[in-house]
Amino acid sequence: MNMTRLDRKGILSYIAVTFTITYAVEGVLIASGFRITRLPAYYGQLMIAAVMWVPALATWLTIKFVTREGLAILNLRFGSWKPYLHTALLVPLCFAIIYALTWLFGLGKPDWQLTQFLAAIRETAGTALPPTPPAAYILLGLFAATFVAAPFINALFGLGEEIGWRGYLLPKLLTLGKPKAYLLLGVIWGLWHLPLIAIGFTYPGQPVLGILAFMALTTAFGIYLNELTLRRRSTILAGWVHGLFNSQKLGIWTLIFPSVDPLVGGYAGIVGIAVWLALGLWESRRHQ
Repeated sequence: MNMTRLDRKGILSYIAVTFTITYAVEGVLIASGFRITRLPAYYGQLMIAAVMWVPALATWLTIKFVTREGLAILNLRFGSWKPYLHTALLVPLCFAIIYALTWLFGLGKPDWQLTQFLAAIRETAGTALPPTPPAAYILLGLFAATFVAAPFINALFGLGEEIGWRGYLLPKLLTLGKPKAYLLLGVIWGLWHLPLIAIGFTYPGQPVLGILAFMALTTAFGIYLNELTLRRRSTILAGWVHGLFNSQKLGIWTLIFPSVDPLVGGYAGIVGIAVWLALGLWESRRHQ
């Protein structure tokens, strides 16, 4: 692979295929009435999960029919098990720090009884439900799902994205230098989510500020992912960390803190973006 000049053909092909397929699928979903709510329609969830493999599909199509490169450039290797264990502890710790700061700064209060979560389930069910277990038992089950089972499931879908973002696009952009490559990748990765942001994903009711905030989030968290991927030469590790992130953001934290302004507090607000940026810069300096 020639790293002395920018591969415009490969980059533009990958971006065009990724965005065209994703926007088309999500556009059809939105036109059919799908909206992001606390408990979205089941078929919509399946389609959104499937879309996470579109970057991998776009990578394969670009390599196969446009640039005709080998799959070896994608660094699809597992590598040492140690960073998987390390990140399995570090990413949840960062979420805990984020929500502790959110609580400390008065940006949100914990709902230990899960009243909003249980009310949403009853509203969705539309019928009377049997008595629910004590909130402590529900929290214990959610804790186990968030920290034990969910990371492995989410990593399968996270890998679909990371084959494209970290496996293919990141090395292509590095000819611009790390700062420009990281910034450009973060913006592109954020814009890829634009249709979902527009209908309330992550930032309900904030389509404009929401996409700006999400680009800041993908750029900040992307620094950490980029550094790990380059140093370990493992796109599979990036998929694992992506899965860890998603399992936490979709797991116990937003249920315990349901009333946080997402633009300010929580994992995707100013507090979260600051923590992810600090993590990325720390990882960069630690292995400079």
